Amino acid sequence: MIEIDRYTMTMKMAPLFHKNYFYELPDELQSLIYKKVLKNTLCVISDTREALDNYNRLFAYIQNNNKKTNINSYKNRAIWNILLSSRRDVGDPYSKYFEYFADTYDATNVVRLNKMKMTRNNNRYSTIRYIDYSIYPLDIRVSEASFICVKKILEEYAGIVLCNDATTAKNEYTIIQGLHLLNDRIRIEYKGDYVFTNAIDIYNNILEAYNFITNIFDILFMYNHLYPEYDLEYMNDIIDLRDWFEYNSRFHGFSIADSGDIVRPRFYS
Repeated sequence: MIEIDRYTMTMKMAPLFHKNYFYELPDELQSLIYKKVLKNTLCVISDTREALDNYNRLFAYIQNNNKKTNINSYKNRAIWNILLSSRRDVGDPYSKYFEYFADTYDATNVVRLNKMKMTRNNNRYSTIRYIDYSIYPLDIRVSEASFICVKKILEEYAGIVLCNDATTAKNEYTIIQGLHLLNDRIRIEYKGDYVFTNAIDIYNNILEAYNFITNIFDILFMYNHLYPEYDLEYMNDIIDLRDWFEYNSRFHGFSIADSGDIVRPRFYS
């Protein structure tokens, strides 16, 4: 019969049992710790829920555009394209699936495949403050005087729309700070308290900001038709820019500037 040294056995088992000093803390301090843990947990749940809601919103947007057969009914809207994500982004084991479905008319396949990747939080995106939409260089198409007028009316009218939007029930553009016309791009600036958290945020804001810009163009275009007597040179330049911008409406993806604060979407005709 083997005798077991009780003392040795106790010492070997001791590391398995650790005293929990948390329960020796005052009740008030325990309560504060519980509240902190609960608050952090609720934040994680809320962020996850928001990302999934934004994913579903993007998914519905793509499906809605794909169902439309008459391009004139949505020519003023950014069009999603299957090529927005290159095939290398999908990765194994989905690459063969993607190769098979990539040329179908269902552009939601790439979104399905990238759901986890697109909704995952990425701290690198938190520094994004601008989305820059490329346009043709204005300095070789319009005079300096006309550029000043176009810049003034676009930026000021966008500001009026944003102010009106903030006071209505719709509140579509509450996170946009302003629109800026530069020589070769239209820049959308976001408010300082808005934080991009994942790729879904970027995709949604690219499409929605594109639509915001086209809405501004459309209203000014309508104004020009209502008041033809004000057929100024800069209004014609605005209409030319509007036609070019809306013609280049097929979204093919984006890149982020090295500075980390600018998203540069790619649109093609």
